[in-house]
Amino acid sequence: MIPRCDKKERTCPYCRSVGRLYVSWGARRYFRCGGCDLIFRDIQGEQHEGELYLYYKDRYFDEHGGEEIMGNRDPIYRRVMDAIERKKSTGALLDVGCGCGFLLKEAQDRGWRVMGVDPSVKSTDHAEALVGKCLFRGMLSDFPEGPTYDVVTFINVLDHSALPWIDIRHAERLLKGEGLLFLRFLNGRFHPWMLRRSSYFPISTILGREPVLHEYSFTPFFIRRMLKDCGFDRIEIRNAGLSGGRLWARMLKTLVAAAVHFLYVTSARRLLLGPSLEVMARKKEHVL
Repeated sequence: MIPRCDKKERTCPYCRSVGRLYVSWGARRYFRCGGCDLIFRDIQGEQHEGELYLYYKDRYFDEHGGEEIMGNRDPIYRRVMDAIERKKSTGALLDVGCGCGFLLKEAQDRGWRVMGVDPSVKSTDHAEALVGKCLFRGMLSDFPEGPTYDVVTFINVLDHSALPWIDIRHAERLLKGEGLLFLRFLNGRFHPWMLRRSSYFPISTILGREPVLHEYSFTPFFIRRMLKDCGFDRIEIRNAGLSGGRLWARMLKTLVAAAVHFLYVTSARRLLLGPSLEVMARKKEHVL
């Protein structure tokens, strides 16, 4: 493990360029790479990777599973499948970090053949009750190669990963030729910016929650670079729809979404400022 220290520079774990201190959140410090634009936490290494695995295996459901079970994320899953089905009607779908299985259930009900991967014992027990035994309990790095998939999804998962680019390379190998990759994650332009200003504005009241950072925060620039490096093209990035919640929170989120969409359209689709982003990309066709 790399210990925290008072240095204001760190080596980027992706491109090895210099990252400078960008934002602090509680005891966590995050650095922003001047080369690839990755925003990364100051603790990395094999020991930290092992600690992350044990956390998601044994504790994540107890702390966060309730939000998924309450149905607050159901609108997200419906919108994800709507977006996927504009590209492909049905086929085989692998959901990485499937949690309690609600995206798998939505896809299965629409006629997709599904498989889920997740390390959480309690989450996968819940998913199995929803969709049957089409689950792998563990990390994507341990998922057996064999059948390939038309679609691989990472819904609010990739920024939790210890090595997200390794997971994307695994996904590329598991996709059929020109298969579709779908990502949803917190916007690296939005949450760090909000955190830097949270002492001046009631951010949690506006959003209905605190801004969040996990192991990484991804900007559109970094995502495009990483996906190209990992064998993807035809990359589309857009502001993601927001989750559900109480009535007042939904009303505020609707206003935020409208403002973000207005800026996106009036900037010729260059300003991606929403709280979350969605990305679709195609596996490159390999020419022999």
